[in-house]
Amino acid sequence: MFKDKGALLFLLVVSLVLILPPIIHQYPYPNLSDDTPRYLAGIERMIDGGSFYEDFGYQQVFRYTAPAFTGLIIKALHTDPYWTFYIFHYLALIAIAISVWFFCTKAFNKLSGYIGTVVVMLCTPSLMQFFLDGAIFNLINLLIFGLMGILALIYWLKTKRLYYAVVSMLLFFISVVYHSSTGLEIFFGVVAFLILYIIWNVLRKRILFKVMLYLAIFGVVGAILITTLCTESKMLIDLTSTGNTVIWPTSVTMFSFITQKSSILVILLASLALIYTVKQRANISSQEKLGMGILGAIGAVVTATMFLKCGNPDRSAQDLSIILAIIMSGVIGFALYNQRKRFKQKDKAIGVFILIVITLPVLIHYYGYNSAVTKIDQQAIEFVNTLEGDTYSGSTQLEDSIYGLFINKAYVNDGDYIIYRSKPMSGKTNPDHPFTEVYGNVSVEEDYIGLPVIWQRSDRDLKIVIYKGD
Repeated sequence: MFKDKGALLFLLVVSLVLILPPIIHQYPYPNLSDDTPRYLAGIERMIDGGSFYEDFGYQQVFRYTAPAFTGLIIKALHTDPYWTFYIFHYLALIAIAISVWFFCTKAFNKLSGYIGTVVVMLCTPSLMQFFLDGAIFNLINLLIFGLMGILALIYWLKTKRLYYAVVSMLLFFISVVYHSSTGLEIFFGVVAFLILYIIWNVLRKRILFKVMLYLAIFGVVGAILITTLCTESKMLIDLTSTGNTVIWPTSVTMFSFITQKSSILVILLASLALIYTVKQRANISSQEKLGMGILGAIGAVVTATMFLKCGNPDRSAQDLSIILAIIMSGVIGFALYNQRKRFKQKDKAIGVFILIVITLPVLIHYYGYNSAVTKIDQQAIEFVNTLEGDTYSGSTQLEDSIYGLFINKAYVNDGDYIIYRSKPMSGKTNPDHPFTEVYGNVSVEEDYIGLPVIWQRSDRDLKIVIYKGD
């Protein structure tokens, strides 16, 4: 896989770029997510012999298989749950980069492998936002299990070897179990592609009956198994009768999608490359056509779920932007690869410079301080841990499950100490976030007038005050 030393060096550099922020900032907490403490609580229950799924709702078995599986590994390794889970995030990010490189190299061409890795990992705002929001399992599902399942399907359609069909089906099924919502988008997109692929080849009389039968069996059997075994599939196609499906009001517009989820510069480059690709379509390999076709079908399914409000449109928009980034990488790679003999060293240097410039908006944000626990949160936690008393409470902006990972006191409504935080700490504590748990009045300093202040710190627009309780 890594006989090419240049490719190995490239992936090492990308990996270093991905893991430097926690090294530079010394994050005590890996991201901005309030799901992490919940996962850790489930993992600790597993280690103690209990059930991971105790408080995870009606879709627990499928929606939370990914963190539960991670918990099994932690239990088998006998390692510290918190730090293992922390390190897992960044190792997974590196594995995703390698998977994107491998897929783009094999499905498109070698140049697309380099371009795709940079565009998907370092130029697509949605991917980094997913990571910082703690959605690492979504990314693993889409960009490891999903991409490798698609690649195996491409190899099957090209070689007609049943081995690849079996591998592809297994990977798609794993993706549905590992993180069901993303896995279902992938699988139904593949089914849509296979239907169109069969129709296209039948009309052109280019497909054998035996192969057509295999394709039909692949799609039908997979669809039956997945829709039968995975309750969340009903949510995706809006057929659930449980009454538990959440229909989110869409906030995604074309403008917000282009400016917030995607890279405008990548879209401009891909648009130019697409014009060239259309003109040179006779030179597109069958493998590249299959890769674009499958990804395009998945993108169409995700777009449908986004605009029909099946599930969370904003989350679907982030999935779609990542899928489109891979497609655009393939288009740009095709155009540049076909023109590679015309490029001089100066042209290549300009190309690398442009690629680096395109990464700057995402990297500037990624290299900022991106942890729910800020420097003054750390100081507040250290101070509270030195105080007498067994309990503490906090303002609506403070996420007690995150603070609870580091504080040696129990969180109660009326604690010995009250921690006021001026800004929301996570999605659950942000009244404007779709997953908020803050309803009604948001805490303000005036709520605590009369209580003695025993500690306070400010950092830019964030202020934390600790009061002595009644």
